Amino acid sequence: MRVVIDANVIVSFLLTRGETISSIFYAWEKEVFVMLINTEIWKELEEVIERIEVKGVVDHLVSSAFKRHLRKNSIKVPIRSKVDISKDKKDNRYLACVKDGNADYLVTGDSKHLLPIKKFGKTKIISPVQFKEIISEIH
Repeated sequence: MRVVIDANVIVSFLLTRGETISSIFYAWEKEVFVMLINTEIWKELEEVIERIEVKGVVDHLVSSAFKRHLRKNSIKVPIRSKVDISKDKKDNRYLACVKDGNADYLVTGDSKHLLPIKKFGKTKIISPVQFKEIISEIH
C-alpha cells in the first residue's frame, strides 16, 4: 500500500504521540505501507519542524533523528506533474505526489481543502482516523 501523509499529520506524531498517529507510524515501521514524499512536502516538513524546535516544543536531537529515519525509510517521488485543484495552492504538492507516486491514500487532517476532495484519480483522501481503521483491518 502506497501512502502520502500530510506534513501536519507527521509533525503531530512528534508533538503528541497520540494513539491514532502512533498506530499509523507503528504500521509504517512494520511495513504495512510505504510512505511517499516529494521534495516540496519535505521542504514543508522541515520548515514546520524548525518552527517547533525554535519554540522549544521539540528537542533538536529528537527531531533530527526522526527526520533521518523518515528520509531513510520513505520513498522519494520525483515531481513530474503540475496539479492545480486545491483552493489552497500549497496543498497541490500533496496531490502531485499522490499522482506521481501512484498512491493508494493521502492521509490528511485538512478538512477545509483536501478531505472534501475525497478522491483524486485512484487515490482516496482520508483522515488519520479512517486510515487507522484501514490498517487495523490489515495488521
